Amino acid sequence: IVTKATPCTVGDTYFATLQEAVDRVLPNGKIIVCPGTYTGLITINKSLNLTSFSGPELTTITSPSMASGNLITLASANGVSVSGFTFTNASHCFAAIRLSGTNNSYIHHNNFTEDCFGVSVDGSYNVISNNTFQNSGVIPGIWQNNGGGIAIRGNSNLVENNTMFMVRDGIVIPYGSDNLV
Repeated sequence: IVTKATPCTVGDTYFATLQEAVDRVLPNGKIIVCPGTYTGLITINKSLNLTSFSGPELTTITSPSMASGNLITLASANGVSVSGFTFTNASHCFAAIRLSGTNNSYIHHNNFTEDCFGVSVDGSYNVISNNTFQNSGVIPGIWQNNGGGIAIRGNSNLVENNTMFMVRDGIVIPYGSDNLV
């Protein structure tokens, strides 16, 4: 986990965990994540760009064993960008990425697999685009813990160019206005 423009090379600044990188980066900074599998339950509470160096095929964020919680929570953090990851095993009806009181953020070019919900939005003016949501074993008509795509509770959010396979709930908007899907 590095914060340099040319990541994953000798001389980079590395951090032991994603949370440590988030805590130490300055507001509006950029965190570039090297290929690998990382443990989630990360809280972001400032504007930043979190991106993988090698894309979602080689960079995964997963739930810690026996843990419950969102893999990434944007807690009133406006202007956050998250891209290039595979998020897997967000269970017990938590989300892979939860935007809580978050506005003007951009979730794009990620893969979501076997998550209770892929992206849960409670905020406005966010963009969720070019992501893939996929789950296995979804049985129509039977409630299951995994399988949700996108849930939006807010106004003026944009959801575009996302692909969904075998999801329980594709896009759910229980309340809000002026959301564009």
